[in-house]
Amino acid sequence: LVDELNEMGVVSAVVTNKDDRSAVPMIEHYFGKRFALVRGVRADNERKPNPALTLSVLDALSIEPSEAIFVGDGMADLAVAKNCGIDYIPIGYGYTAPSRLFAECKAKPVNDVASLREEIIKYL
Repeated sequence: LVDELNEMGVVSAVVTNKDDRSAVPMIEHYFGKRFALVRGVRADNERKPNPALTLSVLDALSIEPSEAIFVGDGMADLAVAKNCGIDYIPIGYGYTAPSRLFAECKAKPVNDVASLREEIIKYL
């Protein structure tokens, strides 16, 4: 899906609450250079749901929050999307029970890559 989005000109990035020193090489190991930017927590930034890290990634990529979609699997992801003014697509296989996450954000469940693709395409 990330390859297909890249071919369509969609810029993808990773924002994680994992330590930046371990997150960046791990994502590159499994995904290569598919993401335009990978950023984790550093000494100079706070964890999600603080919006600063996410907003700094958008700024580095010259993307406005109104142009972005945040795909996430937890309540911190939902909160940071709200804090940044970014649309949110919830994934049903992650840290938060899907029933809680979907009830909180009132969004259609996305439980597989095909469904995620459909939801992302709606924004293009």
